Amino acid sequence: MNLLLADDHTLFRKGLCMILKGVFPNCEIQDKSCWKDVHTCVKKYQFDLILVDLFMPRSLSWEQELTALINSNPFTPVCIVSASAERTHVQTALKMGAKGYVCKTANTKEMVQALVKVQKGTIYFPPQMWQPNPVPHGDAELNPLTSRQQEILQFLVKGHSNKLIARELCLTESTIKRHIYNMYQALNAKNRVEAIELARQHGWLPAIS
Repeated sequence: MNLLLADDHTLFRKGLCMILKGVFPNCEIQDKSCWKDVHTCVKKYQFDLILVDLFMPRSLSWEQELTALINSNPFTPVCIVSASAERTHVQTALKMGAKGYVCKTANTKEMVQALVKVQKGTIYFPPQMWQPNPVPHGDAELNPLTSRQQEILQFLVKGHSNKLIARELCLTESTIKRHIYNMYQALNAKNRVEAIELARQHGWLPAIS
């Protein structure tokens, strides 16, 4: 198993390496300290799990850096390990396609639980982040779907085939299949019917136009 761990705090990075070795005894770990090295590394090696801090030295905004990383590694789970517990940071990372978000304040047990879940393909975010936003008009539960996945979900509700969705969105059919696969992972669904029902139950189903 190959892992990439990126964090610009050396002591934290080395400590997390020890935890990773305990959770995944046979893993090989590449550790980096900036976004530039992360992008260079993923071009050279194939990873089974990528762990990154958001606020490492970077050339672009962390949102742009994370988007580039996920787009270039669509089938590799990316987990954020950050000192920030800001709800907006968690929500943004989730919508961009990150499979997990662990705060550095988490205890070892929570950290291990998160890493195991993400490695197995299940999304993991801080439990408190799954609660509705504490605002007067009461937002729906945090939506794990990207804007593109929500768009495709609308077509699934209408019963469109992958081929027809691809034509409507001017994308390839294989790209649509990848988005649907990622949608299933985010919702923990096995098929279209289950994905639609889960999205409906949680209030994540976009209005049908």
